[in-house]
Amino acid sequence: NMDKRDPAKSNPTDELTVPSQQTIPVTTDNCPLPKMEPYKHIQTNAVYFITADCRKVQIRSRDIFFSYFSSFDRVRDVSGSIINRIPDDSLGFLPYGPLFVPIDGMLVKTVTNPRVYVIEQGNRRPIETPEVFLSLGFLWNQILDIVPFTLERLPEGPPLK
Repeated sequence: NMDKRDPAKSNPTDELTVPSQQTIPVTTDNCPLPKMEPYKHIQTNAVYFITADCRKVQIRSRDIFFSYFSSFDRVRDVSGSIINRIPDDSLGFLPYGPLFVPIDGMLVKTVTNPRVYVIEQGNRRPIETPEVFLSLGFLWNQILDIVPFTLERLPEGPPLK
């Protein structure tokens, strides 16, 4: 089943493809599309997420998509003329979302804070310094960016010093 993939075992560069869905977007503010939802650009098939502050960011992998939504049924087709009116998000990528469940051994951080944590027995343990990080044999490219909600719901364990 494509909806239940283990993020630790998948390739984050898996191409994201979704079936077409038609809808007429309705929005209550000056954002051209409802926020916190996914949209497929019908000319390019790129899938975008519209952030809470009405910015678009491309969803580049199935794992990231399923860390926000449980089904491709949420994706709606939208014309390039509409999606292109929405400015790009300055971050340039979408971190793992609120449905993501970190597992033991993962290295995680949020995009708003450089503090890196290792997940150990369901706890987030802060790594005190870059020297400690390297001494434990970790690699910088192993760190996953996650939304603050996902990190904050894990109890904080003792720091690694």
